[in-house]
Amino acid sequence: MKFVLALLFTLLLIPAAYAQKAGPNGGMLAGKGGHELELVVTAKDLTVYIIDHGKVHGTKGVSLRAVIQQGGKSTTIPLVDVGGTKLSGELKQR
Repeated sequence: MKFVLALLFTLLLIPAAYAQKAGPNGGMLAGKGGHELELVVTAKDLTVYIIDHGKVHGTKGVSLRAVIQQGGKSTTIPLVDVGGTKLSGELKQR
């Protein structure tokens, strides 16, 4: 009986562990303890928001770069401050 209960408990927790919570801008969130980054990807650019306890944190003076790996090749994209609220970089079309 204990095995069956443990198995049911595990099966209930697996989907929760893989659930992805969407950020305030519709992107993917990563981080914990109230300090998160939100990544929004479009066909033309990458945008990162810094989220501090649910609110967008200013990005003035912040520098960041994204490393994209595709087909065995790496591309580095500098993300620059846009309006003091987000960091954005243009994706180059191949």
